Amino acid sequence: MEELPNLKSSLSEEQEFCETHFKSSYKINYQGRFVVKLPIYRDINQLGDTKWLAISRLLVMENKFKLDSEFEKEYKDFMNEYEEAGHMLHNKNLNSSKQEYFLPHLSVQKKYSITTKLRVVIDRSCKPPNSNSLNSVLRVGQVLQIDICTILVRFRVNKIAFTSDIKQIYRQILIDPDDQNLQKIVWRNSYDSVTKEYRFSIVTYGTSSAPFLATRCLHQIGLGSQNINPEISNIIQNSFYMEDLTAGAKSNKEAFALIQNLSETLNARGFHLREWRSISQDVVNNLAQNLGEESNLEIHPKNCSETLGLIWDSSTDCFVFKINFNFEITKR
Repeated sequence: MEELPNLKSSLSEEQEFCETHFKSSYKINYQGRFVVKLPIYRDINQLGDTKWLAISRLLVMENKFKLDSEFEKEYKDFMNEYEEAGHMLHNKNLNSSKQEYFLPHLSVQKKYSITTKLRVVIDRSCKPPNSNSLNSVLRVGQVLQIDICTILVRFRVNKIAFTSDIKQIYRQILIDPDDQNLQKIVWRNSYDSVTKEYRFSIVTYGTSSAPFLATRCLHQIGLGSQNINPEISNIIQNSFYMEDLTAGAKSNKEAFALIQNLSETLNARGFHLREWRSISQDVVNNLAQNLGEESNLEIHPKNCSETLGLIWDSSTDCFVFKINFNFEITKR
């Protein structure tokens, strides 16, 4: 018989740094949410002045707004929602003595997304001349979650399958106030107003350390649940790929019990599961009855949903492929 490779090999120096840094610096605030520090391993004084670059990129973005009013509305709505949620804080103290770093921002659009069509992310490639970018002083960290193929194989084992995802996982993790000055942006809502400085108070899309910080917080919840509920701990550590959950149970009763316990465990740390789907209509009906609108239950009209890059038809429990032909069929 062949031997399986040792998946839990020793950590590299970079991975060891990130793990030690996380365990020694993370905190749980009064709301039960994670507060983490950026895994900085190089002198941040090597970061250059990027405010002028951030302003010039903002002006370019505003020119795009003039050409597409719908894009402008979606972009501004996203930024306003960020500010209202407290994820983007107005930096009133402009004479801060702390090292600061400004990040240009841009949009990523997902036309077929059920929840967020447009998302504002930072430009990870931003680098002033003869200087370092923010990502160049951050450690990336180890990959904590198992590979997609293994998760999908496990997904086929149980009789009752279900899927879900964590709502805005990055935005549920707070950045320590000492590090927020390294996540600054410039923004204004109208062309005739002055630009203002803001700082992100949460883990941001585009930073090299964001995936590690998000999955490490999720992993920590699993570790903390080992003695309380080993089954829930196992699901959290082995059935998530980033924020996407693919799991199952032997029966409808067991499936709903798992879903309830999983939801309660993750909610305690600000991670809210949503978009539940299942091959069992009884599980779906039970979810709608007991979780209701709080779960943001979304059922695709054709029972199909994207699952780890594939399309899962929950009515037949099959994976299907969607192919778009973006060209004209000619005689040739």
